[in-house]
Amino acid sequence: MITNKTKDKIAELSAKPITDQLKPIAYEQVVKKFCLPRCGETPDGELCPDAERIRRLLVALLFKSYSESN
Repeated sequence: MITNKTKDKIAELSAKPITDQLKPIAYEQVVKKFCLPRCGETPDGELCPDAERIRRLLVALLFKSYSESN
C-alpha cells in the first residue's frame, strides 16, 4: 500500500516538467518514442495524453527505485 507521504511525493515529482527530471537526451527519446507518434509530430509545450501518462509512470518508477535504494 502506498502511504500518503509517498503519494504526495509522486504528485510533487509528477508536477515538475519532465526536463527537470530526466537528462535532455532521455527527454528527447521520450518525446520521439511516445509523444511524436501520437501527436502529429509536433513537440508542443504540453505533452499529448499518452506521453503524459507515460511521464507519470516513469516518475513513479524513478521514485520507487530511489526509495528502495535508500
